Amino acid sequence: MRIPVLIAALAISTNAFAADTPRATDFKWMSGCWGYESGGSSYEEHWLAPSGNTILGIAHRDADGYTRDFDYLRIVTSGTGFDFVSQPKGDPELRYGMTTQKKGSSVTFESLSGLGFPTRITYEYTAPDSLKVRFEGRSEANQPMMNIFPMKRKSCSVN
Repeated sequence: MRIPVLIAALAISTNAFAADTPRATDFKWMSGCWGYESGGSSYEEHWLAPSGNTILGIAHRDADGYTRDFDYLRIVTSGTGFDFVSQPKGDPELRYGMTTQKKGSSVTFESLSGLGFPTRITYEYTAPDSLKVRFEGRSEANQPMMNIFPMKRKSCSVN
């Protein structure tokens, strides 16, 4: 008689644990192609659909007809939350830990090293087609600095 009760208790606790386990699918609202243009420069992010414990992306900024920046991006599960990992221009990766999340609409990550710009990255989604990314931190002169890219969903097709 005790064995079925123990098995049922184990099944319930396992299901509760699985429900609390972070999943990359929490970020399906980010998948797709996004872009922003202003005064001769453009910024784009392309995010693949979440798969397993990861969502992969790339970012690209052009100005005056030249590539100025690019990033390899990923959001991965890390214990009880998520990490945002950026590899700007192919350099060593920078890791940011998730500090807040509003499922389906926003997430904020903060630098785990505290070095460089940005030290905080926030994504805010407004259905059906707006994704704002905000980079915050300090300049090399130790002044507060912020870049905001109010992106719109765009076609992922290749011309």
